[in-house]
Amino acid sequence: MIAGSYLALGVVGSNPSQKTFSALQANLTQTKQILETGTDAQKAALTRERLIGDMVEVGVQGYYAQFISQSKAMSFQAKTSHLPLPMAGTFGYEPSQRTLLGINRGIETCGFYMNVRTVQAVKDRNGDSSKAKQLMLQVGMLSSALENIVPEQIFTDPNSATKPEGFSTAKALGLAIAQGQRIYTISQKNQATALPALHLDSLAMSEIRDALASGKEVTTHTDQLTVPGYKGSGYAITDPVTGEGVYKISGGKNGGFDEGGTDSGL
Repeated sequence: MIAGSYLALGVVGSNPSQKTFSALQANLTQTKQILETGTDAQKAALTRERLIGDMVEVGVQGYYAQFISQSKAMSFQAKTSHLPLPMAGTFGYEPSQRTLLGINRGIETCGFYMNVRTVQAVKDRNGDSSKAKQLMLQVGMLSSALENIVPEQIFTDPNSATKPEGFSTAKALGLAIAQGQRIYTISQKNQATALPALHLDSLAMSEIRDALASGKEVTTHTDQLTVPGYKGSGYAITDPVTGEGVYKISGGKNGGFDEGGTDSGL
């Protein structure tokens, strides 16, 4: 954890707690009322936990609520069993580290990161491993998409024309397609021709090469992308047999980035 971070840790089982959501919703509603119509004394009494903590906790809990409900819907459609297992993740503010020759030289203002883990048991009812793999890939991409969708939901002001923009593996692939970039699914069989076409940062390229050397497959785009406050790439590293994988953005992060602080006025 980078010094200066402020993160909410969410831990869930097979179903998020409705009781937790109700309590957080009540706290957020009360905080909003104080900010809009409260006295100076009431505003001064608001703690960091009330101003930011409840909001980022809603984010990480809301992520898991949407992931579990949508992945279950996918499993019903695919007629393939999907059982969520206990999992945990973080959401909140992280500064960026300023380094020189690999040595930390300080920290700088950055944005909000969602770094979550999803764990599930997937099995086709008729024992078809290819259908189980396909569902695993689908819920994996869903898990990535929600890492930019949920922060965007949290920081979008319905009364403002501006909207924060998040960044995740799924978002990166979508942006790349919209820009006309080519999307590669790379394995050891085609890496000799695919890798020279990639123009990503050195850390991403190193991790992609290491993944391929270990027998994994990598899905990524060709060139770096830019959203407000962030420049990087997204890539998925998956097991070619099971479809299990990690969904990463360049910079060493598992998950999604959102410069919510700027657009939300926080």
